[in-house]
Amino acid sequence: QDVASEGRTVLFVSHNMALVQALCARGIVLEGGAVAIDGPVSDAVRTYLVTLEQLSSIDLADRDDRRGRGDVRLARIEIDADDGVLATGSSARFTFVLTETRADASCFFTVYNHLGQPVANFNSDVRATSDERKPGAAEFVCEVEELPLVPGRYRINAAVRAAGDLQDLVEAAAAFDVEPGRLGGRPVLRDSGYGSVAVDHRWTTS
Repeated sequence: QDVASEGRTVLFVSHNMALVQALCARGIVLEGGAVAIDGPVSDAVRTYLVTLEQLSSIDLADRDDRRGRGDVRLARIEIDADDGVLATGSSARFTFVLTETRADASCFFTVYNHLGQPVANFNSDVRATSDERKPGAAEFVCEVEELPLVPGRYRINAAVRAAGDLQDLVEAAAAFDVEPGRLGGRPVLRDSGYGSVAVDHRWTTS
């Protein structure tokens, strides 16, 4: 900001739309190496988010914008809740199905809010034990007892590692909506702009 205010041009490259909006007045979106839009930052952000939404709706088997060795890949992602409604405070289940069975495979994914800010990261290797990971894993299920995300739209980047290498990485691999719910007995309503995570807490007064 200081350099830009001196009259010099600053090229800021990021997938974090909140930072882009805060720092830039003009935005350029590249798609396949070509300029998709060059204009006011609000238009660029809108175009970028629409592109991500379109990507997340494509069947994973048809996605060719992925990185990694490709010996084993993500075949399908399912996001659901026990009662069928994904809401703040409800249970949540993220299922990642691989293209083949691999005993050495691990899965990890990052949740981003609607502006591309990372909210949470999950990694199957972090607390893996012989009881939690069976030999020959072909499907990884990550269960969250009480989803702490505030109501809104989210997307995930997902990846698979095996043989010590990144095998598959898909950005905007899936998207999901979180409905208003309750966490710790407190109602959590639509995102008011004060963060993407709700924390179970209590107050005392003296």
